[in-house]
Amino acid sequence: MITGVAFGLLFPIIAIVADCFFFNDLEVTFAAIIKRINNNPIHFIILTAPIILGGAFYYIGRYAVRQRKSNYELVQANMVMKETNELLDTFNYHVSHDLKNVLNNQIVLSRMMSKYVAKNDHQKLTEISDKLIDVSEKGLATVMQFLVMSKEGYLINAETSEINIQAEMAKILVENGCEDRIKVKFTRTDFYSIELQRKVFETIFVNLLTNTIKYNKSSPSVDIQLIKHVDGKQILFKDNGIGIDLEKNNDKIFTPFQRFSESSDVEGTGVGLFIIKKLIQAHSGTISVKSKLGEGTEFTILFPNTQN
Repeated sequence: MITGVAFGLLFPIIAIVADCFFFNDLEVTFAAIIKRINNNPIHFIILTAPIILGGAFYYIGRYAVRQRKSNYELVQANMVMKETNELLDTFNYHVSHDLKNVLNNQIVLSRMMSKYVAKNDHQKLTEISDKLIDVSEKGLATVMQFLVMSKEGYLINAETSEINIQAEMAKILVENGCEDRIKVKFTRTDFYSIELQRKVFETIFVNLLTNTIKYNKSSPSVDIQLIKHVDGKQILFKDNGIGIDLEKNNDKIFTPFQRFSESSDVEGTGVGLFIIKKLIQAHSGTISVKSKLGEGTEFTILFPNTQN
């Protein structure tokens, strides 16, 4: 660009000097040069051409840049719209499918209860009642996950607060009935609090904790490290679950409605990790995963240095 400007400014001077002293043997005086220019109108064109052409190409270039930017934004908007439409279609299918299954199970169990009420079989009634409660709780959990997806914009725009991580984690365990189902230990604490929306923090770690419980039926446990970096605050969340085959599923980890367990005993909709990533990205953070089958899974969450 600088070379072009320099050439555009020097070209008229070189052309006039060549015309005056190379092609015409004039005296080396200012008056002689002015006279030569006045007698040859072509020199006015040579002098003004860089200004006119430069101005024209400048505005053409600016228009081209704006047009290219508009085209890029349009392509990006179309891609986002396409992805959104595909996600909505998938979302609608899974909502209707999962809720239909829950309602069908509730209907079947309710009919069985009516049958055993007539037989006055209290033992069977208790067994069916427990199953009905379990199905209803899982149905409620499904609805809550879909509600989080639909309210993602609300969670993103809510006010933040200073959260004591260890205290909030203990509260989450109690409120979700997990304090006796999973062992959580903090093995490193470079920092103790983080500036975040309380509901976002809860949504992220409820999903991670319940996944650990789902995929380790014996003695689920989590090792959490709070590491302070130059770039921000890092939370390492390592569980002792069954692990994920990343060679097979690496590109699907944070895609909605993906399941990584072959077992039919593991309940879920496959939207938890998708929700987690969306919420973390909405707060300028990143999340990555390391995992091996049989060796558990480690999530690394990094929030940038917008806080001390």
